Amino acid sequence: MDTKRARRPATTTEVARLAGVSRATVSHILNGHDGKYSAATEAKVRDAAAKLNYTPTVARILSKGHSDIVIILLPPATLGPPLQEALESINDTARELGLNVLTWFAMGQEETPLDVLRYLRPVAVIDLADLSAQQREVIAASNVPLIPSQQWEQVQVSPDLHTLIGDAQVELLEGRRVAYAHQTDPHEWSALSLRRERAVRAACAGRKMEAPTVVELDLTLDNAAHVLSQLSADSPLGFACYNDEVATALLAGARKLGLRVPEDVAVVGVDATPLGQLLDPPLTSVAIDSTSGVESILLELRASVQGKTVTPTDTIHSIKVVEGGTTPQLKE
Repeated sequence: MDTKRARRPATTTEVARLAGVSRATVSHILNGHDGKYSAATEAKVRDAAAKLNYTPTVARILSKGHSDIVIILLPPATLGPPLQEALESINDTARELGLNVLTWFAMGQEETPLDVLRYLRPVAVIDLADLSAQQREVIAASNVPLIPSQQWEQVQVSPDLHTLIGDAQVELLEGRRVAYAHQTDPHEWSALSLRRERAVRAACAGRKMEAPTVVELDLTLDNAAHVLSQLSADSPLGFACYNDEVATALLAGARKLGLRVPEDVAVVGVDATPLGQLLDPPLTSVAIDSTSGVESILLELRASVQGKTVTPTDTIHSIKVVEGGTTPQLKE
């Protein structure tokens, strides 16, 4: 048996042959222009298409100029609660608009999957991966709407989200030697983690503090203990962590080495996960309110799909410090 031929998608010619009608009739009926055909003819065509597992995606792309697919670009990292909530909201809106969602992990390549964009012709690409300017230019060159667009990004009236996170983490660690902890990635540190590192560096510089030491953890007990043991213990340490998972690993490493938390080692995570609040002591973390940013994305997606022009709204980023027992309490 020729498996390659068996897996090849059915064509309108094959559907027409099975239904006993013309190829033009198949195209009209399967693309929504079926009012001029009898119910019997429509039924024969749809029955033939079902038997052959035919999907008219390519035909729709040719007729509309795009498919019904929305591609969401995600960072190559653990999906924290804010990102998961954003995905759920986008999926719900896409279903309301009659669209299908395809998620794609942007693995840090210098180039975006342009060939895929040309083939799928998505109705839009939603960037949740913090693409570089070069990657955005590649997508723009394919004439596929990229959301949020540059116009929408320019109307943000609050500081960048990662700047807020970095400021909050460093404020909690002020007076200590600060280190930024990445999560080890099999490819490279994610763009998201690098942006948070830069924000911590900027926050330290703004407070005239020493530049942070940068470390990475693979989320194992031995590795976390090793990282801690390599840092001098002549003054209290403070770790600004990429996320709660990294912070949890450091707490386990500190416990193994007999270090006191927060006296010897203070730790701040990001995401304020429920699990982090069940630790002993509970993890100090930065919770992200992504509501405003997600609403802007959804508004722009609706406008793009419906062909409407909508004036961008102000995006006000918001975070909240969830104080646990892994940092000294903030002074009132």
